[in-house]
Amino acid sequence: MSPMDSTLIKCAACLQQIKNRLFLKCCLCMNSYDIMCVNVSEERFYNTMTSDHKKQWQCQECKNKIPRGDNTDTPVKQSDIYVGTRKRANQKQTTSSKTSESVPNPTCDLIKEMRLLREEMSAVRNEMKEFRTTISGLTVAVELCNSRIDDMSVRIDTLEKRQQPMNGSLTENTISELRAELNDRDQALLGNDLEIVGIPEEASERTIHLVLSVANKLGVPMEERDLVNVERVGVRRRVSGEESATPRQRPLVVRLARRALRDQLLTAARVRRGATTDGLGLFSPVRPFYVNERLTTSNRNLFYKTRAEAAKVNWKYVWTRDGKIYARKDHGTVRHRLCRESDILKVFGGE
Repeated sequence: MSPMDSTLIKCAACLQQIKNRLFLKCCLCMNSYDIMCVNVSEERFYNTMTSDHKKQWQCQECKNKIPRGDNTDTPVKQSDIYVGTRKRANQKQTTSSKTSESVPNPTCDLIKEMRLLREEMSAVRNEMKEFRTTISGLTVAVELCNSRIDDMSVRIDTLEKRQQPMNGSLTENTISELRAELNDRDQALLGNDLEIVGIPEEASERTIHLVLSVANKLGVPMEERDLVNVERVGVRRRVSGEESATPRQRPLVVRLARRALRDQLLTAARVRRGATTDGLGLFSPVRPFYVNERLTTSNRNLFYKTRAEAAKVNWKYVWTRDGKIYARKDHGTVRHRLCRESDILKVFGGE
């Protein structure tokens, strides 16, 4: 039989599925056998065995069931008068031959064990490959951490040398610079994240389905594989002290696989400003939702304070881009970037 005929056929000896392998079919029991299980080489299968031979091939089990010959004409032996050593020897040979015939052929069991061993070895080999890949990734991560630690050690040594000789403490400017640098690094780690605010939180909701529906409503094609993680963040508090009050809707934090896709969603949300939850399959009343960049805690507090101060002095524009906070009084005026709280006084103090 050809390899193409072995689709979805199991070997009667090893009970394994024959996939693209050569096999023989018994003409009596019609069972299929892998040529490895019946000890037939590929050279013999292709060159020695003819098509008639393959069609008339019989498995060992069927061969054992066929009588060895017709012994009906054999005369009945008379009872033996002499019991000698020759007869006892013949009896021993007959007994030994019957015993050897009754012993099962271990070839099939050995082939099964070898095949199972080969499968186990293949599985172990694949696990070792995955283990090596994991170890290499961990090695790279550890080396990166070590380099960052060395960099921080150098910086700390530099700062220690710049200590004031009187009190031995760092200056306020140095501390603020370090905090700003750490905040910028944390913000860079959120480069692929965004927040969806205003979508009501319901029991047993599917956050991934909600994000895909929001992207579809904004006109941005997105698949589930584009999402790395979606979850609600923050403490679920109620708006007022009453038990029946509506709970505060926690924002949906989305981590995307690509930075470009995040920028597309933010651009589409600015173009379709005022989009509502209509059509998202929610049971809550329709309400507007907003798609924003995800900011660190420090940047979020600075953004809220900047908006509050801008509202006091009637500045029209306060926005974020790539984790940076900007403010502008009117269209066409100078744009100001705010990095820390002291910048609020510098930008809005003269108003």
